[in-house]
Amino acid sequence: MRLTNYNVEAQCTPSSSAIMTGRFSIRSGTYAVPIGGGLEGLTQWEVTIAELLSGVGYATGAFGKWHLGSEDGRLPNDQGFDEWYGIPRTTDEAFWPSEPAAKAAGASFEHIMEGHEGEKSRQLAVYDLEQRRLIDAECTRRAIDFMKRSVASGKPFYAYVPFTLVHFPTLPNPQFAGKTG
Repeated sequence: MRLTNYNVEAQCTPSSSAIMTGRFSIRSGTYAVPIGGGLEGLTQWEVTIAELLSGVGYATGAFGKWHLGSEDGRLPNDQGFDEWYGIPRTTDEAFWPSEPAAKAAGASFEHIMEGHEGEKSRQLAVYDLEQRRLIDAECTRRAIDFMKRSVASGKPFYAYVPFTLVHFPTLPNPQFAGKTG
């Protein structure tokens, strides 16, 4: 299937919600970007495209920025994805680990995570400015691996790959920094 037209919402979370559910984001309670604290994201009863496709035999994978729920029960592997890798919230949290005041206050930092359907997602690394530069290359590597495994098994697949680089801070991968053309 090829989808050739999509009208985005004013922010990333509502747009992602609409892509995942096929519904106006206000109907899912995801009409704005959540700002820390409390439950946020898609409700657990919301049906996603990954849940629908998984139900008819597709392999489903998400690789990138989720921002549709960062608590257990609302992460991608709780919303129909067989596997996922990425960040549960926003990219600007990559600044926080380098802030002395945040460390002194005992702030908890966002982590890069991965998970599989039926299992609890796990934290891999603190999402800091160094990881900010590397995450999209790793999302690409994992998405390609997922697609190759799906093709090799003869199973149809759905890969959701919301890259982080369109969000602030835009930092180049050191492998490509300074290269042109």
